Amino acid sequence: MKVHTEGAESSGGRGARHGLASLWRPRVARIAALPRRYPKATRWVLLVGVFFCGFSLFPRQESFRVAQYRLGTVQPRTVIAGFDFAINKDPEVLEQEQQVAMAAVPRVLVYHDSVEVKALAALERLRITIRGVRENQVPDEPYQESDVALSQNTYVALLTLNAEAIFLRARARLEELFERGIVAGELERQMDGTEPATLLIGGVDWVGPNNRFMGPAKLRQEFARSGKAPAEEQALAELVESFAWPNVTYDPEATQQRRDLARAAVDRSVGRVLKGEKIIGAHERITPEKLRVLESYEYWRERKASHLFLREQLLASLGRGLLLALLLAGFLLYLVAYRRDIVFEMSDALLLSLTYAGFCLLAGLILNGLELSGYLIPVAGFAVMIALLYDERLSLVASAFLTVTIGLVAD
Repeated sequence: MKVHTEGAESSGGRGARHGLASLWRPRVARIAALPRRYPKATRWVLLVGVFFCGFSLFPRQESFRVAQYRLGTVQPRTVIAGFDFAINKDPEVLEQEQQVAMAAVPRVLVYHDSVEVKALAALERLRITIRGVRENQVPDEPYQESDVALSQNTYVALLTLNAEAIFLRARARLEELFERGIVAGELERQMDGTEPATLLIGGVDWVGPNNRFMGPAKLRQEFARSGKAPAEEQALAELVESFAWPNVTYDPEATQQRRDLARAAVDRSVGRVLKGEKIIGAHERITPEKLRVLESYEYWRERKASHLFLREQLLASLGRGLLLALLLAGFLLYLVAYRRDIVFEMSDALLLSLTYAGFCLLAGLILNGLELSGYLIPVAGFAVMIALLYDERLSLVASAFLTVTIGLVAD
């Protein structure tokens, strides 16, 4: 019974393997039949494959390296400027000059015409309301309590004294203040001093001292004596202070933009070196002045190399690729002329292509991967292999083309 079970399991295992084989064998057969069904396409694929394997022979491009210089050391070689360049300022000095330039830009203030219109309209509504109360009439446009809040003494003075004269004087004073410019209390404290300011009025810049602008503190100082003045003067002072709405505001974005422009306008250089000019001679000590010029030269070399180095790499690769294509084309023409059997026999063509591509990869590994001497490339082994696979004549030609390919393409 046990033997029967083992036999069944063994039979089942062979059946499973047979089932798997029946799945992959047709696929392998179809893949193996592709070169015979598409011979031209296969030959092109082999040629392109050999060409790209030849890319491994291209020498590794060294990235740009900035030369390092130290103060007080002796320069072993003479450094000559390869192009015109500007001598950069010391970063700390440049930063100080930029900060000074930014601080010299006055803050930008914006004038708002609509504020004066609204404030004088509110004052006029109050005047009409006071006159209506005095004449026991209801005004067409009553005064809104949200405009300002006046003290009881001021209301009494406006109802009992010559209100029209008070309103007339208040309007004249407000028009004068609005023309000068009224700022809020916080902005007034920030502008405390004689620093200049830029006022934008209708797209035109006015630059002058900021003491032209009025704020709550200045108004209180101006009317400080009104505390002991007659009631008419007290009412006038309160009206002016209440309706002196700020019509000048600070524009931080415009100020920062102008300061950024001033910062960018600071000259970053302290001189210029012309192409071919000696920067430092051999065996000369590097002084602070020489170090600044040398560092500036390396800075501009790196800037120029950042957009020129890639182009040089592409041009070098394109030139080597063209040379490689010409060499492969020459070898292919020889095969077509003298060994057509290898070209048209798919197995021979595949074997030769794989051998050639493999030795190209091996040579690339030795030269670029391991960075060893090119004399370690086994070109003789390649010749022996081709001689064993084909004949001595093809071995001589193939090894010659491989040698020329390695020598020219890989420098």
